[in-house]
Amino acid sequence: MSFVRYLSRSDSEKSIPPENIFQSFERPDRPPRFTLWGVPMSRPRIFDILVLILSFIVLVVLLAVRDYGRETVELAITVYYPAALLVPYLYGTLIGRFRFWRKVACTAISRGEYTILDVGCSMGALMLEMAQANDQATVVGVDDYVWWNNIPNSPRRLYLNALALGLSTDRLIAHRIPNLFTLPFEDGSFNLVTSFKGVAAGGRGKRRGRRLVLEECVRVLKVGGRLVLVEESFLMIREYANILRKLGWVEVQCFTVWNCWSGIIPGRGLEAVKPLGKHPGPDRV
Repeated sequence: MSFVRYLSRSDSEKSIPPENIFQSFERPDRPPRFTLWGVPMSRPRIFDILVLILSFIVLVVLLAVRDYGRETVELAITVYYPAALLVPYLYGTLIGRFRFWRKVACTAISRGEYTILDVGCSMGALMLEMAQANDQATVVGVDDYVWWNNIPNSPRRLYLNALALGLSTDRLIAHRIPNLFTLPFEDGSFNLVTSFKGVAAGGRGKRRGRRLVLEECVRVLKVGGRLVLVEESFLMIREYANILRKLGWVEVQCFTVWNCWSGIIPGRGLEAVKPLGKHPGPDRV
């Protein structure tokens, strides 16, 4: 198992890592039979759910009064809009995102990336998928576990999900930290840094917050290591790409993630490689 290096408070003090979630709970007598990932949330997603609920209420009312004289527009909007919104989202949440991150994990094996950090790990959908696909890697997750970023959002459920998948927790590390603006790791600690909507969620809805989280991802990434991010908004991905290019990153690719739908719009992804040189990251790196 690869060694993870933590920041120390001062040069004279020994670094003390935060509590590892996988060592914080007693192992149950019987491992859970199923995983529970919850639903990734965001402000746009909350709005979509409210629209869905309202649409179904309107549908029920229309069917109850049997007013088929005006069935065309109202019924079509009420039925087809929720279906068009919900079906791609369910595919992306239940199936698609796992397929995408499995491909990322397979590439990590071929590149020899054996120290992996998942920023905004929540209940482990991404980090445990990476651990399953790459049984030689040390996979680390960090999250502030704000309840509205994923519903439900529980460190204990992360631990139970690992047991349900039959994973050895010896090579899994996860920390609950106050925020994602300051990660507790030394510079250049990881070969691969990933995040599924974690940069935006960790940024607390603010541009400056997103930049701080992104800068921390850059700081803890080794030179030559990969950064792979997925967000709902193409504007956020473009924002991240511009920040990295201003920092001197050359190998920055943005792409559509067809396996990760957000309603009727597919997700957007970014893959970048940290370059050699004097300015691989922000000034504070």
